[in-house]
Amino acid sequence: MKIFSALVAVIFRKFPALISSSDHIRLLNGSSRIDQELLSYQLNETTKVAFGAFYSRDLGEERVLPALGVIFEPNAHWSLALTFPRIELAYAPADDWLFTGRAVLSGAGWNITDPAGGVAAVDLNYKSVRVGVGAEHNFAGPWWAYLDAGVQLAQEIEIEGANYNFQQDLDTAAFATGGVKVRF
Repeated sequence: MKIFSALVAVIFRKFPALISSSDHIRLLNGSSRIDQELLSYQLNETTKVAFGAFYSRDLGEERVLPALGVIFEPNAHWSLALTFPRIELAYAPADDWLFTGRAVLSGAGWNITDPAGGVAAVDLNYKSVRVGVGAEHNFAGPWWAYLDAGVQLAQEIEIEGANYNFQQDLDTAAFATGGVKVRF
């Protein structure tokens, strides 16, 4: 986050992505899978309005959506961010711990060989909404370990670019992720 004054701040969220084939792994066009840039304006002691853009390749295709919302911080430990397309409730009991509950649009897209035997490659797209909880712990400098778990709702897969239509809804499923984040 970059604070320009007591009233205005810019928030950047960037999630780099790797793509792979059977031969190699590389960073996705030197770019990212998800970017969210927000400009926030402090309305009063506890409330900010935020607006900006949300770029994602996660939803089956490249798209830019408006990111609009409100961030409510009643004290130094609690935060509620209602910034479309994410909703997040965060609790920080200490400077080195963060617990969250969130809902966010999710998904992925792959270019694959046509499973029906067609000659051209087709796009396999996956879309969902992730709802879950997470825990983060700062273990050294800007390095944070995290663990998230929850459910994936409204799941759907589809094939585009083929001479037939395929779209299927999927059952709700559990997810768990973990890793390391760098925070500035």
